[in-house]
Amino acid sequence: MKIFCLIPAFNEKGNLQHLIEGLFKIIPKYSPEYKIFFVIQGNDGSIGILKKLKLKYKNLDWVYYPKALGIGRAYKIGFNKIDDNFTHVLTLDADLNHDPAVLPDFIKEMKKTKADLVIGSRFVRGGIFADRRPWKRLISSLMNRLMTKLTGISIHDISSGYRLMTREVIENIRNELRETGYPNYMELIIKTVRHGFKLSEVPIVYKSRVWGKSKMGKLKTLYDYLGFLPRILITS
Repeated sequence: MKIFCLIPAFNEKGNLQHLIEGLFKIIPKYSPEYKIFFVIQGNDGSIGILKKLKLKYKNLDWVYYPKALGIGRAYKIGFNKIDDNFTHVLTLDADLNHDPAVLPDFIKEMKKTKADLVIGSRFVRGGIFADRRPWKRLISSLMNRLMTKLTGISIHDISSGYRLMTREVIENIRNELRETGYPNYMELIIKTVRHGFKLSEVPIVYKSRVWGKSKMGKLKTLYDYLGFLPRILITS
């Protein structure tokens, strides 16, 4: 297993060091070749932090954009940076919602089920959605139930950003990804299934951020999700 870890980050300087230290502590134990790659956005000083950490962690790299791209655009840029020598892609949030220490659970599940993509799920048995914002918990729960029912995909957490997948998944779908915002998470899963790839889930504890401010506004998020429904269903 050779892991390309992809993380979009918009004004997350206070979380970068802790996240990077956690990733470099766990990934080398399971991947002889690896890279941790950030799509950095904003002007909060994140680049200065990364440059200092690069002196210690050689397998750290990034691209930089001064303005926000949208999570979908950021992921697509990152997907196009994956070298052919990597066999797997790991994605997670930059705000410490996702714990790097549970990576072994993803790897174990992938080997056991022969899944092409394993999702870190807040909504399976053992999963916890500990976000402090009731509106986010409500929107996420309702959208997951609605989208899985409409698409017939038997997954509990279609909008989770914590995922381990084979490079083949990305190679097959990255040119089909159109969503620029948060619906990109669901779009990726739906198109992965349409290409015949196998999915599985492992429970995760989704933690509330400690530092910084979320970029997810309630009205914009709801608007984006509602707009996504007809687009994805029309093409199904």
